[in-house]
Amino acid sequence: MGVFERSTFQIVVTCFLLGTFAPASVAGETLLSACRGKHEGKVTDKSITRRYDQGVGFNPSQYIIQSYTSSPWLATSTDLEKRREKFETDKLKEFVRTRGAAMLDAPAVVDLVERNGLSASWRSGDTALRTAVRVYEERADIDCRTGDYIYSVEFLLPKSPLQLLSYPLRMALEDALDQNVGQAFSGPVLTDAVTFRVNDIVEQIRRTLAANQRVISDSNKPDATLRLLHPRFRELFPIDSGTKQETPRAYTFGVGEYRLSPGMIYIIEQIVRRLLRRSESEQGRFDLVVRAYADASPVREIPYEGTCDIGGRSNLLTELTATARGEGSGPSFITSNWQLSIARACEGARLAKGLIPPGQPVRVFYSGGGVIAGAPQETYRGIELQLERGL
Repeated sequence: MGVFERSTFQIVVTCFLLGTFAPASVAGETLLSACRGKHEGKVTDKSITRRYDQGVGFNPSQYIIQSYTSSPWLATSTDLEKRREKFETDKLKEFVRTRGAAMLDAPAVVDLVERNGLSASWRSGDTALRTAVRVYEERADIDCRTGDYIYSVEFLLPKSPLQLLSYPLRMALEDALDQNVGQAFSGPVLTDAVTFRVNDIVEQIRRTLAANQRVISDSNKPDATLRLLHPRFRELFPIDSGTKQETPRAYTFGVGEYRLSPGMIYIIEQIVRRLLRRSESEQGRFDLVVRAYADASPVREIPYEGTCDIGGRSNLLTELTATARGEGSGPSFITSNWQLSIARACEGARLAKGLIPPGQPVRVFYSGGGVIAGAPQETYRGIELQLERGL
């Protein structure tokens, strides 16, 4: 009986040691064992494949989602875990640089990934990085015919920078905006013409937020997601959470720039949404006109990838239609300031047009603006929206 007990003990110890110190190739053989009896088709690596819980109220339509798939790896490889981690890290950085650059501070996010790496807590924890970008789904399959292992990962990030702000910051920002644009929409009837100068609205919002101690306290937290947002959106806030210093006041277009900043997009979106809630918009009584300006800085062939014909007169009022710019319909490079002002106005008009539901009788026009003599240079790089009674 004693011999039997010793043998049993030895078997248990041996099995434990084999399970603990077995070479990684054994894991690969275990993966391939799932194909036993199959010579075609694929089987799923259930230890990896999963869709992560995104919380209550998650709506995929509010996020940018993109999937990446690896090249085939041998299922018997000894370093599958390292390959998955490297692939996930590399593709996350690529996703941030290519799809998140318009909303996120891409260099700051990439630097955070490189310094801290990715871990299980990033997928399920409450961190600034996970608020900005996260894993939606992972999947791994084994090809039973070739013995290949294929890994894929799907990332997502919010379409709106508001989704990245803490609740107190988001509410404070919305309240500050309402204080500065809400009055125009508060009456029973809209006036015949209302002008919203985005630059002035930003400055007024900054002053309102600067007087809010909860905003200052929340934005100064070391783990504030605000520091991962695009710098041009952070300009809406008086204090930069990364440097603890007042953010620079450069919330106009940059020199030679025609794309809208995230802050501009936010303000224009909110103005258009308020207009659409009015009965006047349903009756077709108001049109929306977007005007933009350019300064006197020299322009040297800025590549233009927009959809408008920027070859016309800068002060010509043009209705934005669904027709895309075709070949030969206009220059592919911006070579003058008046072309730059048209391109800027077109970007604002395209954004506004995209927010208006099909069939809604609100027309959108755009026009370049002239230089105002004696005005500060920043004025030349602004954008404004006008609501005008039907043209």
